Amino acid sequence: LVLGAGPLLFPLFLQYATGRSATNSGLIMLPVSLGTLAGATFAGKYIASTGRYLSLARGGFIAAIVSLAFVATMDVDVEIWMLTIAMFVFGTAAATSGTVASTVSQSAVEPTELGVGNGVNLFIRMVGASVSVAVSGATGQGVQELRAALDRLAARLPAPDVQGPVRLWVDR
Repeated sequence: LVLGAGPLLFPLFLQYATGRSATNSGLIMLPVSLGTLAGATFAGKYIASTGRYLSLARGGFIAAIVSLAFVATMDVDVEIWMLTIAMFVFGTAAATSGTVASTVSQSAVEPTELGVGNGVNLFIRMVGASVSVAVSGATGQGVQELRAALDRLAARLPAPDVQGPVRLWVDR
């Protein structure tokens, strides 16, 4: 549940609260992808060589919680290097936990049912992510700060040309 909201809400925070562009917030999300690559690779090799996975599951979940706690309590003026480290740790932790979940779901079913085991695992993870985004978005945590940041951002926008032609996004 906790791992689902992060990647979906990080870019919104970066764009609306800190005033970064969509491109910039996307680039700042790159450490999550790199951490995912590192975490999945490490976890796969570790499980294949040792046959053990419980410590990976616990460590990955704890690291994800710590990195999300940092991100949830940071200020809009956070140093970019700190955010980059937190994003990398989150990606690594989420991938480690995901690899363990996939391994456990595959080992719990017969070889002829691997597709079903993976499908159930993925379905449960997606439902958890959907619920976590809904809960995180609806709790109202930080709404006042977000409104103030949006007001500051809107104040920096140029005045609209009321005499100009109206263009919809589909016109482009």
